[in-house]
Amino acid sequence: MQLRSYADADGFLANAQAGLESNEVANCLMLGVCLRLVRYPERIESPPCLKTVEDDGDLVLASMMTPPISWWCMASRGTWMKRHEYL
Repeated sequence: MQLRSYADADGFLANAQAGLESNEVANCLMLGVCLRLVRYPERIESPPCLKTVEDDGDLVLASMMTPPISWWCMASRGTWMKRHEYL
């Protein structure tokens, strides 16, 4: 398992966008917010917290927190209960 933290949405999307788009209906909020962060960086008042967890190079969890909102998470392969502690 590898936890990655990202300083900006560009890096996060470079690693997580394909996984988020694979189930766009479930992940449209996280994907849309990150795409807006990329397009309108001047609107960011507080930096978001963006993280992924990978297992053998596969994305198994992506998470986003944009203050003051709580964490949003996407998990693949039914791994949420096993993987969320890595955040």
